[in-house]
Amino acid sequence: MYTAGGFLDVNATNPGTAAVTRTLTVPLGIVIEAVVLPTVDGITNSFAGWLLTSLDQDDVAETATNRTLSVAIATPGVQMSTQAQVKTNTSGQIRSRTAASGVADTFRLSTLGYIDSRGRDA
Repeated sequence: MYTAGGFLDVNATNPGTAAVTRTLTVPLGIVIEAVVLPTVDGITNSFAGWLLTSLDQDDVAETATNRTLSVAIATPGVQMSTQAQVKTNTSGQIRSRTAASGVADTFRLSTLGYIDSRGRDA
């Protein structure tokens, strides 16, 4: 199931570098694969890397080998986004982390839809 415009579930300025549990607009009571659009803009650091993970995974720091979205810039004010998929828990939650955060940085996370594969996996 996909939505026409998506749901803006996160709009955080200066989001910090600690892991944060994010609640998405998806069906509750089941585990699904959320299709999301993470967007970072107004970047004050020369680099921003983001990691989106399922809450049933270990909480690890964002690194060059595990990031969901990364932005390397020469001047501040750039916006970057990508489409990603991440498994939710039964409360529709995932985890986000970044390695750098500044006062003008904004992290947005829109839910575009979800994949429910119950009964289809072997």
